[in-house]
Amino acid sequence: MPAVVYRSIGHPLLLGAVYLLFVADVWVHGLVIWQSPVERLAAIGCGLLVLVMTLLALKTGAFRRRVVVQLRQNEGQKEATFTVVAGGEAAIAEVVARTGQGETMYHTASGQVLDAASLSSLTFQIHDVPAHDAKVWVHKVDPEGTSTPLAARLSFCSVDGEAHTSQDLGSGPVLAAWSGEDNRLELAFGTVSPKESEQTDPG
Repeated sequence: MPAVVYRSIGHPLLLGAVYLLFVADVWVHGLVIWQSPVERLAAIGCGLLVLVMTLLALKTGAFRRRVVVQLRQNEGQKEATFTVVAGGEAAIAEVVARTGQGETMYHTASGQVLDAASLSSLTFQIHDVPAHDAKVWVHKVDPEGTSTPLAARLSFCSVDGEAHTSQDLGSGPVLAAWSGEDNRLELAFGTVSPKESEQTDPG
């Protein structure tokens, strides 16, 4: 996350104005400026393609606010780094890391688990975050930058602590619906075998 975030740059009105400016530019070239039939057809085709892609993006929820929780371990290092981002900004969370040595508690948007190999679970309590989706990613990165999913099971919990959704992260990142009541998620390690992870459909 950058140290400074200018919210006005991401305001829907500003983004919408920039979008309309560029779309209008394509259509003006196709209908007014360009005179060659081939150029006009190409511009109109591009304009239609932009509109179709926009509708598809809206339909799939590409512009909805999202909570992103990531646990990343660099190859050859004992520690792993976790981050919590909501709507493109760092989100403070209550984080509990359970290892063979006991529990460690954090109140932060990012931090380090010093001994990732002994990590049995990692719980995130996220408060007052308006979002529609939650994306959770647990992976290891080698020196070349190649990412490999780590075996873990994700559980979403309601306010009363009851886990009602469980998914395997061994096949890659998971994107799931996020509601105001599901303000806690837990990552459990050592519960998914590599063979099971390979056979699980990432959805």
